Amino acid sequence: MGQYWDIFNLDRMETMSLHGIKFGEWFFESGTTEVLHNLLRTHGSWGGDRIICLGDYSRVNDLPKGLFTTEELKDLGIQEIPKGETQLDDEIDNRLHERVKYTKSPYHLYDYSDYVLRNLSKKEYIRGGTSRDFKNGLPSLGQALFTWICWSSDPTVNGLYVPDDVPDLTRGTWAGDRLDFVLLEDIEKDLEMGGWMDVSEEVRAVVETLLDVNGL
Repeated sequence: MGQYWDIFNLDRMETMSLHGIKFGEWFFESGTTEVLHNLLRTHGSWGGDRIICLGDYSRVNDLPKGLFTTEELKDLGIQEIPKGETQLDDEIDNRLHERVKYTKSPYHLYDYSDYVLRNLSKKEYIRGGTSRDFKNGLPSLGQALFTWICWSSDPTVNGLYVPDDVPDLTRGTWAGDRLDFVLLEDIEKDLEMGGWMDVSEEVRAVVETLLDVNGL
């Protein structure tokens, strides 16, 4: 069957899917654009929250550092983190689904070129228009986001060929970080003041490679 993935807002305890979706389906279909819609600071409700795409083979003792506070773990029914190997492969995914609400953004945006996707935790950002438009009309920022926020204890990514020179997509460096999605003109002054890192080209290279090797 393979591994299934769910996108969670850990602050609002909301999810983008009810039953999980395979990695390739998230990457190539419109699910990732819904995340961007929800991250819109003006129209959405997720701006500034902790966002992660979690594989259902994620072990409770193998999560991004500091992903949950002690109190949040207790709310999930986890009193302590087990040491060593654990068979509770899908415990976190299941426990989250028992507590989260399903959400869907009513807002639709088709031109992402003037927008910026920001990681408020790491002070990094990705500019819209970073990589080429998809032949099926999907904006590139959705896929760029998806390559950065996924996490699992298992490297399985069904439905997408990933060459060896691409970073491990199941250990996303933005997984669980606070994100928002804003107009460039609204934050240009903040970016000019320094302290922010533009990772657009790094992300672009990954997305372009995935597109090429998967025949798009």
